[in-house]
Amino acid sequence: MSFLQNWPAFRSARPVPFVVRRRAVVIGCIAMVVTPFILPIVVGICLEALVFLGVSALEDQAEAFGVLMGFSLMGVIPAIILTIPLAMFAIKTGFAGWAVATASGGIVGYLLFRYVFDFDGIALLLGAGFGVAYAAIFWFAARLSTPLAFVQYDAGTEDQG
Repeated sequence: MSFLQNWPAFRSARPVPFVVRRRAVVIGCIAMVVTPFILPIVVGICLEALVFLGVSALEDQAEAFGVLMGFSLMGVIPAIILTIPLAMFAIKTGFAGWAVATASGGIVGYLLFRYVFDFDGIALLLGAGFGVAYAAIFWFAARLSTPLAFVQYDAGTEDQG
């Protein structure tokens, strides 16, 4: 079994019990909510290390990143409302791969920025980008925490992760 077989792009394990689906979705949602709090701290620590080393040209970009993460938190809760039924359905039907998740996240981000926040133009691409990023975070956390929801194991397989 190859490594990429454990990280499906399109098709995932099926059938998956409800308890396993729920666990994957809950942990993915927790990761989406925690990320806007953790990532700016990590970027801030890295920025302080760069300033200490004498490379301070990235201060403005890091500050803008922190502001964007703060604003992205406003979109996480409406995104989760759309994510929960989509993810439960995708896992149930066996189409919960990372490519499906990130494409769905881009669509959800676009729709949120277009219809909930009423943005136009280039901001819609930013919304789709945030959607893809948060969907990748969701899928990665769900996959690492609940591999049974994503990988179909054979009876004789030794590698379970």
